[in-house]
Amino acid sequence: MSRSQWCATVLLVLSTACVDRYEPREGIARVPLKIVARRNVEVRRDGVAPQERGVLYGDTSLLITRGDSFEMQRVGPEGGCQVMYKGRAMELSSCPWLPGFSDHQWDVFAILNRDE
Repeated sequence: MSRSQWCATVLLVLSTACVDRYEPREGIARVPLKIVARRNVEVRRDGVAPQERGVLYGDTSLLITRGDSFEMQRVGPEGGCQVMYKGRAMELSSCPWLPGFSDHQWDVFAILNRDE
């Protein structure tokens, strides 16, 4: 390895080490769990099929604005959960950050409390 290749490798490793990327390989089921929307996320009422990526489904319809956080308070059956958003409790039928999902949608949701 030449000196310039070595320097490039070191620079690449150091630059990626400084980037805050908390994207766990597995889902997280710990409660309470604070989550932030990395983009606007629509919450739609259950019964709409097929389900779309980046959309949450539950007992209400609303928009979670990019940068807003919400808290998962309880893990429900079959990938569902209860979250609290702006003082409003919502039952979601699909919570992609939970274990068991093949796509945790880390580009849509970020975990704020990281102390595992």
